[in-house]
Amino acid sequence: MDLNQSENQDIGILSVSTLVGGSGANCQAWQFAIKTFRHDIKKCIQGRTTPLKLDLAFHIPGNMLKPDFYGVRTGSYFKKMSILAVQIALPEEFPENALVHIRHEAHQAIDESVRWAAKNHLEFDARLFHQIVYQCEEIESN
Repeated sequence: MDLNQSENQDIGILSVSTLVGGSGANCQAWQFAIKTFRHDIKKCIQGRTTPLKLDLAFHIPGNMLKPDFYGVRTGSYFKKMSILAVQIALPEEFPENALVHIRHEAHQAIDESVRWAAKNHLEFDARLFHQIVYQCEEIESN
């Protein structure tokens, strides 16, 4: 997530970022799949609001850097912008259907956000975020 963004710039309620660990065919394939997912998300979040925003930060393993965790974990919380970053470690092996894998991990990240929000006594509408990801599935199937 680019913390140099203007505070007043609307990043939407759900953003998608990446941390790329190097180069290679799998890194490029992951980046393309995430770019597609990001594009679909942007279509689906228009006009939606929520008190807590999410940044899904996908960690792509590469020849120089690999995630030091598996699955999902909460990252930083940017109180001023009300954004929770949730980190998602992607596998080195590129799956047969990367978009299905990415959406599955996005749902896992939303579920992790529910736990974090409850622990920190913040309002979080998981149903809305799940609905956005499901809506992305419909875009792909059309």
